Amino acid sequence: MAKIRDIPNAERIVSPIAGVLAAVDNITRPLHEAHRAIIKPFERNRELFAGVQRSLNQISVFADAIEREERLGEAGWIPHPLLPFNKVTAELLNDPDRLDEVLLTHLLEQWTSVEAQLLDDEVFSVLDNGHRETVRQALAAHHAGLYRCVPRTLFGEIEMAAHAALDGIELRGKITAQLRPVWALLDELSISQLQFGGTTGIGYYLAKDKIYADTRDGGADGRLPNRHDHVHGYSRRHANERESANTLLLTDMMLRLLAILRAEADELARLSRNDNG
Repeated sequence: MAKIRDIPNAERIVSPIAGVLAAVDNITRPLHEAHRAIIKPFERNRELFAGVQRSLNQISVFADAIEREERLGEAGWIPHPLLPFNKVTAELLNDPDRLDEVLLTHLLEQWTSVEAQLLDDEVFSVLDNGHRETVRQALAAHHAGLYRCVPRTLFGEIEMAAHAALDGIELRGKITAQLRPVWALLDELSISQLQFGGTTGIGYYLAKDKIYADTRDGGADGRLPNRHDHVHGYSRRHANERESANTLLLTDMMLRLLAILRAEADELARLSRNDNG
């Protein structure tokens, strides 16, 4: 096999090529170095940028969840972990009657889980166990189709539980029908404590601003059950299945929040006794 040095005039052929290659190398070397200088910080911060992207994705998911729960509230539903959020599509939210059918059917099909959630020992080990029996009776009434009984029973039970759970806790005023001192205490909880069961916390604000709003001047605001309307008869319509179901979901949320307040107060009292002992 012939070698390059054996080719006639090889030196005159190779020298210009080598010169061109050297010139190209002189031109491209600074570009490669500049490229490495630019890329190096990005390589170091790749994980940081990936973390930022993950955070942005999480914010986007959370924003979508908030919008969905707000629209659920407009449709007359308290966002609650017992609801099948994976079935709550934008199309379904635009059809409240169909939404009611889907969610009420789901709760009926999952009734064992509904009872387990609302009669949870974790709640009633903190609150008076007598509230559990009232909730059990309300569950039985709803399951039997006695929907009008449920709001009239449970709104009063929530107030009774509030008085008992907050006994000995300094309040900003007397506990009245609108629970203002209770909301003042609950407003001091962290947002994570209001996000029970993976919800965004919108249910708490719906309860505070809608369900417990004073509607004496104009009746109920929207499709959510309203405490004044059902207890004092300011509305001329009776509770239906959706309002009964949502009063059950509301009661679960409110009793869990009251249990948090009671548990925190008991822990503070225990720490105070230890400090003084």
